[in-house]
Amino acid sequence: MNYIGSKWSLLPFIQNLLDAKQLNGGVFCDLFSGTTAVGQFAKRLGFQVVSNDWQYYSYVLGKAFLGCNQYPTFETLLSAYPQISERQVPIQPPLPSFSSDKEYNLRLPLLKIIDWLNSLSGIDTGFVFNNYCYGGTKDSEHSRNYFSDENGRSCDAIRQILETWKVAGLVNENEYYLLLAALLDALDSVANTASVYGAFLKHLKSTALKPLKLKPPVIIPGDKPHKIFCSDANQVIQQLDCDVLYLDPPYNRRQYATNYHLLETVALGDNPELKGKTGLRPYEHQRSRYCLKLEVERAFTDLVSHARARHIILSYNDEGFLSLKEIERIFGMRGRVETHRLTYRRFRADKNRDNRNYAPNQNVNEFLFYVRVENEAEQAA
Repeated sequence: MNYIGSKWSLLPFIQNLLDAKQLNGGVFCDLFSGTTAVGQFAKRLGFQVVSNDWQYYSYVLGKAFLGCNQYPTFETLLSAYPQISERQVPIQPPLPSFSSDKEYNLRLPLLKIIDWLNSLSGIDTGFVFNNYCYGGTKDSEHSRNYFSDENGRSCDAIRQILETWKVAGLVNENEYYLLLAALLDALDSVANTASVYGAFLKHLKSTALKPLKLKPPVIIPGDKPHKIFCSDANQVIQQLDCDVLYLDPPYNRRQYATNYHLLETVALGDNPELKGKTGLRPYEHQRSRYCLKLEVERAFTDLVSHARARHIILSYNDEGFLSLKEIERIFGMRGRVETHRLTYRRFRADKNRDNRNYAPNQNVNEFLFYVRVENEAEQAA
């Protein structure tokens, strides 16, 4: 998923820091989880993961990729839908290749369902087509072009059947979130945007013309009970203890609630009342203090001071509201601070230089801050 501040490329540096501090187990808490990239990384390393984000689409991804420790059997659903159970699945893109017959058999129920969902005919009565596609909005006050008409119809058909299965008890929690996560990922790959959903493009770009196709999610096997929250980070931090606390808060005024409002609407399936040209959903309850220059220092101080963690890691860059000195001062309340500077690519929503004006330097300085939390006796000494 194309995501502001994604830390996929930062994972090797995080691992180097964990290795240097000999942190290889226990509870790893990711309070601003986004796409759950860091949480999945921690799960692979053997940590028990606690994941949180205010956005519900992130909660869906967490339930799918962290909450699921093995491929579900979809036993109830396949019993109710013999046409899916008896389906012959061609192993070709977007379906994966397999290293063994055992792996294939474990994933076969999921493969059959994904293949069947991809074969569904689109519908004209759904929320996405009638609010986010040109064909459904051309005669409205605000015409929108977030998806091709075909993909909007397909999304609605799949989203409605997933909710029908959930309400009817044909899929359990893991199965539901796994399929919903597959839909969100596929939908994002065909979005007619420059990257985020703060605006749509006037004409359909080449990737938006491709048909919506779900891909089978890959499960990270495990046996630990991971916990997923969808709440304010400053409230969640007071409810848990962890060995490693990883923080990746918003850096600047970009509110994730507005930049990914459409994924939030599809994830929730709540058909909200939309506003304006871009079709924003109500988001006041998800307005982050970390995106407000006058509030971020107080919010961050409150978060760090209440953290019940043995080790705290923060990723932040030099384009953020908080300065290097401010972060080191706040972290210094909990112990001796280490600051690691990394060169990182600037986020660019549009890769076409002709469409936007950019600063000449396309790199920013990304920092990893680390503190081993001292107890009161150590601090007094």
